[in-house]
Amino acid sequence: MSTPRLLRFLPLLLVAAALIWLVTGCSSRPAAAQRLFAKGEYQRVLKKYPDLEIARRAEARLAEKLCEDKQYDAVIRQFPQTPAAYKARLALAQQLFDAGRYLAVIDSFPYLPLAAQARERMADSLYGSGRFDDLLMRYPDSPQAKELKEKRAAQALTDAKKLRGQARQQALEEIMRLYSGTGSYKEAAELQAKARQVSKK
Repeated sequence: MSTPRLLRFLPLLLVAAALIWLVTGCSSRPAAAQRLFAKGEYQRVLKKYPDLEIARRAEARLAEKLCEDKQYDAVIRQFPQTPAAYKARLALAQQLFDAGRYLAVIDSFPYLPLAAQARERMADSLYGSGRFDDLLMRYPDSPQAKELKEKRAAQALTDAKKLRGQARQQALEEIMRLYSGTGSYKEAAELQAKARQVSKK
């Protein structure tokens, strides 16, 4: 074959060589990453092949190891999207809860199930110490706050029933404003409706 004829085929040969290299090169990256992963060299997988799917698995393994070593802050900071990060959050919340640091649990991990238990403990503490206004303000949905709200509403309704005229109407409106959702609220609304019907006649 003559040189000019060979030069015409050279671009075609170069393209074919590039395609062969791409095909074999692309398939060797996942294979090389898999070999490193199988050896337990997760850090090298992350460093050399961060764009491959196996890197996510390597992150998960590294996070699990840190979690086993109780390095919870490191797991959350370095691998926040892994299942181990959730386990680490649970473990940290449990440590705070066990230490009686309920506000820290509520502030740091408000969406974890343990935060609900911490809120209950805080509500118990406020109720036990007689800090009723704080209880109603901070934990209005707690059983203690609901009980307190019912008691206060019942007392306010008893007091309102002793009044007459405009003073009674204002007291009933106050009950309806402050104690929605209570049994006394419903009774106050009924009393107010009856009073309006009487005044229309």
